[in-house]
Amino acid sequence: GDGIRFMLFVAEVGQPEVLVGEVTHADHKWIPFTADLSKWRGKKVVLRLVSDAGLAGNTQGDHAAWAELLIRNKEKKLIYRLINN
Repeated sequence: GDGIRFMLFVAEVGQPEVLVGEVTHADHKWIPFTADLSKWRGKKVVLRLVSDAGLAGNTQGDHAAWAELLIRNKEKKLIYRLINN
């Protein structure tokens, strides 16, 4: 394949989504993904995490997942952790 495209969108309720982070990754290993959400500090927002085919649209061999989702402030203090129970 041509890699997997990971994207993070954020939106305030009733507002259009904004793409805040994007990376295309071709290796089959875990990688960190970071995005600056400081513009929305203190606001209620919806986050949409997307994994899709690379820019050429080739999905052959693509396997993608998001894991260990954390939201931290700029001092690296944990704000929110999404876990599966």
